Amino acid sequence: MNKISVSLSVLIIAATLSACGSKNKDAASSAPAASSASASPSAAVSASPSASPSETATPSHEPLAIDVSKLSSNFNEIVEMAEAKKDVKTIQQTYVQNFQTYVKAIDATLAEGAPRIDENISFVLDHGVSGEMNADQVAEAVEKGLIWYFYFQVKNLVDKQAGPALKDGDSAKASALLEQAIQAYKAVLEPFVEKRDAKFNTTMKDSIASAVIPALQADVKAGNVADFNVHRQMLDKTMIKAFTLATYNYGEKMPTVEKAEQAKEMTEGYFLFLPVYQYLKGGSEADADAVKDAFGSGDASKVVPAKIKASLVTALTGKVKEYLQESQQELKDGKKDDSRVHAMEAAMFVSAHEVFLGAGYASVSSASEAYVKAIDDGNADEAKKQADAILAALSKL
Repeated sequence: MNKISVSLSVLIIAATLSACGSKNKDAASSAPAASSASASPSAAVSASPSASPSETATPSHEPLAIDVSKLSSNFNEIVEMAEAKKDVKTIQQTYVQNFQTYVKAIDATLAEGAPRIDENISFVLDHGVSGEMNADQVAEAVEKGLIWYFYFQVKNLVDKQAGPALKDGDSAKASALLEQAIQAYKAVLEPFVEKRDAKFNTTMKDSIASAVIPALQADVKAGNVADFNVHRQMLDKTMIKAFTLATYNYGEKMPTVEKAEQAKEMTEGYFLFLPVYQYLKGGSEADADAVKDAFGSGDASKVVPAKIKASLVTALTGKVKEYLQESQQELKDGKKDDSRVHAMEAAMFVSAHEVFLGAGYASVSSASEAYVKAIDDGNADEAKKQADAILAALSKL
């Protein structure tokens, strides 16, 4: 078994064990809140449904140098300020001073039509200052909005900076950029992932720590661009899984949230979904829009658990189907490296179904691993067989 299959096995085995272990805990958690104001700024023009948030849109931008330690420290500081319900104008000024330049730099790299991080954070801060949105909504927008930023900052460091440096043969530069990404992930994103693991009995944090990060580091050390491009999908799509599960959690809990808390919870759900909206739009535009619009409406009655779950599953399944088709066609066309990347993307979107599949995840994950191996081996017939098995299982959800 090659290195990539081994890494995927670690992720799949860990997820399978958690799926077969104990049932997921019931969705719960609460917090005080108030206003019924919608969390969403004006809608942007839609991009191509299949475009990912950092693709197709924008001309190349010179990356902005960042100090991860300072940004992480500033993140903790502003979250504490918001949670303590400090003066909203002061929180807004702190955001503008410490983050807005960096957030806008990442926004400039996103696809046309993808939600803009700064636009959404600033919308809530402006309405917090005016009194139209409450302190709890401000706190959620600041924390979850900046987690959204850190996710795309890590993605940018890995995909748009470390990857090209590795391709250019500059392993030292690639290594330094990758380590920056790892530092940012551990400081801000890992606690977010860990919280989802605790809720759903998943093992995303351990999988990233034990399989994904070491694989990326080994790829850089070896100067292996092809494997790096595969392994970075494992990091990115595990984060998508975490955001999707967080959205699902808020969809499940909304009917039980006290009226006074609904504005806060709706804002949180909205900001948890926005990081993956553009991805899932590629799986089903109507379903991604349905989830975004429900949380962005400001009306908790529009967040119907069964509908949120169904929309998430449909959008995720659409992404699996897309990447299964792409990877098989690329294998047929002799584009082996591209085929391997998209096969891994398919497998990771299968992994995102773990909680929805429950005990049935074990057999689907086995087929997913077999699919990646078949693509690696150049076995088109076996790849089609496993792809058909995966889609048949997902169609029953």
